[in-house]
Formats: sequence, C-alpha cells, structure tokens
Amino acid sequence: MYDATRLDRPAVEMAAEGLVHLLYPPLFVLWGLLLVRVAWRDGNRSLMLAIVLVLVLAPLSAELLKPLLAHRHDWVGGRHLDAASWPSGHTTAATALALCAVLVAPAGRRLAAAVAGGAFALAVGVALVLLALHMPSDVLGGYLLATLWVALAVAILRLSARGGSPTAATPIG
Repeated sequence: MYDATRLDRPAVEMAAEGLVHLLYPPLFVLWGLLLVRVAWRDGNRSLMLAIVLVLVLAPLSAELLKPLLAHRHDWVGGRHLDAASWPSGHTTAATALALCAVLVAPAGRRLAAAVAGGAFALAVGVALVLLALHMPSDVLGGYLLATLWVALAVAILRLSARGGSPTAATPIG
C-alpha cells in the first residue's frame, strides 16, 4: 500500500481528488435527487422512499460508526490516518449511489448501470487509498455497509410488494 500512495504523479492525484470531490455533500445530494426523480417519474413511490432512506442512512451510519470503532493507524504514504476512519464514508456514499442507480434503472439497462456504478465505486475506493486518506479495510467496510443498507431496502420493498407475505416472489422495478 505504501508504494501505491507514493505514485507521485500529479495527473493520478488530480483524477483521484476529482472522484472524491464528486461525493461532497452538495453533489451527493444532487446525485441522490436525480435518482429520486427517476423513481418518481416511473411512478414507483416505494422505491423513491427506499432510495431516500438508503442515501441518508448509509452515509449517516458510516459517520456514526467511525468514532465507535476508532483505532490507531500507522503512517501511510507520509500521512497519519485519523483513528476514526472505518468505514469510509466516501466509499459508502459511492456504493449507495451506484446500487440505487441499479435499482432505478430500467430492466434492460440494469447490467450497464451495475457495471458503471461498480466501476465508479471501485474507482472511488482506489482513489481514497492512493490519496492515503483511507486504508483498504476502510474502503471495504464502506462497500459492505452500503450493500447492507441496499439489501435491507430491497428486502423491505419485496416484502411490501407481496403484502407482507414472505412466500410469494415479486420483482422490483
């Protein structure tokens, strides 16, 4: 990991910082509103609510977990990482956005949304490690936390679509 943080290439660092900036709160809210708008346009109010909840609760839970799970880090790439860095909030946000985009995508475009969203979330995670802002385990924690929230949302959507019956299968979307 140390070698990855010492690439010392301005173009790489600029691209990595650009990716991270795409998730700053005003832009994150904008991306979220766009996803909510797609769900609204499609008339899927339950999905719209699920997206709002995931995009609020996933990053919020990451920020609440950080101080609870804080532990000392070693120096990485000439930087000392904050003790409260697990899970990565940026990775949680990127993954939540990517997975919500898959949920709102039309059935014929879900694979493309999954590939693009996965590439985006992966690129954000790599950028955070390259910039020595997070350890790889912080990034992995962000992926898992966002996935947990989306999985819970999908389970609730499926259960509510069945009228509370856990036996009948109903697709989302």
